[in-house]
Amino acid sequence: NPMNFKNQDRIEFLDVGQGDAALISIGNKNIMIDSGGNPRNHGAVGKNIIEPYLIKTGRRKIDYAFISHYDYDHAGGFTELSDDIKIKHVIVNHQYEGDDDLSNFKSKLEKLNPIAVKGDASFNLGKDYSINFIEGNEDLISENDRSIVAVFRKRNKNLVLFTGDIEEEAESKISTKIPKTYILKAPHHGSKTSSSDELLNAVSPKNVVISLGRKNKFGHPHQEVIDRYKKREINIYRTDL
Repeated sequence: NPMNFKNQDRIEFLDVGQGDAALISIGNKNIMIDSGGNPRNHGAVGKNIIEPYLIKTGRRKIDYAFISHYDYDHAGGFTELSDDIKIKHVIVNHQYEGDDDLSNFKSKLEKLNPIAVKGDASFNLGKDYSINFIEGNEDLISENDRSIVAVFRKRNKNLVLFTGDIEEEAESKISTKIPKTYILKAPHHGSKTSSSDELLNAVSPKNVVISLGRKNKFGHPHQEVIDRYKKREINIYRTDL
């Protein structure tokens, strides 16, 4: 029943296959952190997964859409939504610098009118909730390492740390600025190039959510990462399972 969703503050990590998508609802506000996207099957995620789910649960608008970075499995879904889903604000920390291709990805992104904000930006979402960016990695060379890193908070409680696809270089650069957080959205789908000891020591999460595709070709999540989580007795949740 859509009414179950309209009167409850909630965060949902959506199964979008190999990609990231999280949906936050606060009162009548809807916030999405990334949107999934299958570069080999355009529309499979945005049109066939996210949009039907939003409509089914009575949510026909997205107040804030955050694109952590421009890999298609994070940004593509937003470009696939129809006019039935209104996106009010699209937030990025740098503009798209890639070439256009047969998918017209660049032109579709431009239609979303993304707004590039500073690395220490903060967004008041109402009811004492906020999203606060962690600065320091936005000027790195790798698109993965330039991902938005942000803390979803309520008052002085750090609920979720979103990490996009950051890897060890970015983790090392910003780890001293990252607060302890209850839930970690695993960087880079549980890749062995991420979730370093340095990052995990800084975040000290109780839970980790790994967003990834079932039997994906990359071998995510890598066993050494799982071992690092288990060593710290972090509860592991996986969208592929």
